[in-house]
Amino acid sequence: MKGKLLQRFIEEAPVAVAMFDRDLRCLAASPRWLAEHKLDISIIGRRADEIYPSSAGLREFLGLALAGECVACPEVRRRLPDGSLRLTRIQMGPWRGEDGEIGGVVVFIEQVESAPDPRYEESALLARLAHQLRNPLATINLTIEMLEAAASPTGPEQAALARASRQGRRLARMVEDLAEFSLVSQEKIRLRKERFDLALLLTEAAGFAGGNITDKGVGLSLRLPETPLHVYGDRARLKQIIDSLLDNAVKFSDSGGRIDVEARSSGADAIVIVRDNGVGIPRDQLESIFEFSGEINRDHRQKSAGLGVSLALARQVLLLHGGGVEAHSDGPGKGSAFALRLPFHVD
Repeated sequence: MKGKLLQRFIEEAPVAVAMFDRDLRCLAASPRWLAEHKLDISIIGRRADEIYPSSAGLREFLGLALAGECVACPEVRRRLPDGSLRLTRIQMGPWRGEDGEIGGVVVFIEQVESAPDPRYEESALLARLAHQLRNPLATINLTIEMLEAAASPTGPEQAALARASRQGRRLARMVEDLAEFSLVSQEKIRLRKERFDLALLLTEAAGFAGGNITDKGVGLSLRLPETPLHVYGDRARLKQIIDSLLDNAVKFSDSGGRIDVEARSSGADAIVIVRDNGVGIPRDQLESIFEFSGEINRDHRQKSAGLGVSLALARQVLLLHGGGVEAHSDGPGKGSAFALRLPFHVD
């Protein structure tokens, strides 16, 4: 009678259940256990280390349960394609025979799924949008390059084409920001880390921004260390962040304004500061500007200041590097500064 009740309990339990003897051989497993682990009834009689050969941590917890402890294993979190989160909770403890002695271990596994995350659908939409924009934008930029090559170097059209080329590259960077942000939001981003000189990267970024700076009539100064500032990170993505910060500094500066870029070491971190004397940022927006919103409302004169993607992306990518970014401003009309922190060594 007891055996039948136990069997019914195992089969009808709302969680996955399995029982093991003192030698950790499987005595019973519920249908839910077999289905969730893609196993069949042939596991009965086999040892746990044969069923799960790569789960050294599981064997350790089973050993604790055999010693009489009730064990709650760390939750395992896995993001599913629809953005929902699956939590796997494993608990185990000893079971005792009629003589009161420990006869083995009983294991309970509960799978809990959250509702689909609407932000994942938004991120997927951004990824599709970026994909659709890439090819036509590449064609436009290539056409501009061909027109530049064919135009007279001193002709009036050359200056207009140069401006169009810079704006085309800027649009291309915004599209890449959209694509990158969607990867970060869906936890699909993979960093390609390497050792490089951060000071050299800043020099390259300043050169890339030179055309926009000249068009706006803004001054730019670089204050870099005399020796290389070597860091370990994803060079391409970190340059993308610097490019975006310089682009924002130009965009929110008036003609005759000034942008200062400084790099230095501070303990175990490299610090980069991009400072401008432009329109500034209201104090109540110093954190919200790092959220993915539609616009950055830094100046009433610029009703549509652009997508708030680059700053949200910058913070997330720097967090993945073990660093961070902060905004500072004394308020509207008093300029702003963005301070990036990047550890010299990240595992």
